[in-house]
Amino acid sequence: MRSHGPNSVSPQDVPRRRLGKAEYIAEILDCADFVLQTTHDLEFSSYRQSRLIRRSVEHSLFVMGRSIGRLASEDDSMAARLGNWQLWVRFGKRLLHEYYDVDDVEVWEFVQAFVPELKGRIEVLIREGTDI
Repeated sequence: MRSHGPNSVSPQDVPRRRLGKAEYIAEILDCADFVLQTTHDLEFSSYRQSRLIRRSVEHSLFVMGRSIGRLASEDDSMAARLGNWQLWVRFGKRLLHEYYDVDDVEVWEFVQAFVPELKGRIEVLIREGTDI
């Protein structure tokens, strides 16, 4: 175990910065764009063969789920406008806590089924100038 000297800082000592709604929305949109650009014109076999792509997509999905969960804790009505936001939170938690039980097919199908819809809903919120 690493000892902490009198001048060292442990992770628990660093205050966690809470983002605002606009920052969560921007993060979700950025991740959705990344996932869609990364998987555009990609066959499942190519996705499965590329560890770099798989891990980056999985990380982005986790961040999206986490950001949606935090957005919901600040403004549940806005989160509701994203559709089934609880699904995203659950999937993000699965990627974090049950990583070995989530297979490539499940991630691929989740991307195909839910990311384009979520991106569209985020873009509508932004276009409408919703209070974010």
